[in-house]
Amino acid sequence: MMAVTRIAPLPEPRELLEYDQIEPGLANRIVAMAEKSADAANAATLSNAEVNNALASSIREDAYAVRRGQWMFTVLAVLFLLSAVGLALIGNTPFAIAMGVLGFLSGAGVLIRPVNQARWKPASKEDGSGREEA
Repeated sequence: MMAVTRIAPLPEPRELLEYDQIEPGLANRIVAMAEKSADAANAATLSNAEVNNALASSIREDAYAVRRGQWMFTVLAVLFLLSAVGLALIGNTPFAIAMGVLGFLSGAGVLIRPVNQARWKPASKEDGSGREEA
């Protein structure tokens, strides 16, 4: 008796002929089974790629949102500080101080970035599937 290890999804052609001699149509069923297996593997790979692309798109959109927020805070800080200078020049000191404080807080908002944590983490060390964390 001899052990044979095979990596290919199908037996060799001569073996397929032998299977077909044992039971007619068996070779066709083996080939069809291998084709279905390959189709399922391709579908799984495509599905994983779609999930990865969606996740990457979500991460990019989060980064764009952070940048938009920083630009908005920058514009607000400049407007508040210009208003404070204008109000101080016309002698309206209490409002100038208020605008200056708001400008300072908006400037701090530009410098403080939100902490982004991973939304998807493996369920366990062995499991590569992700779950969303709230």
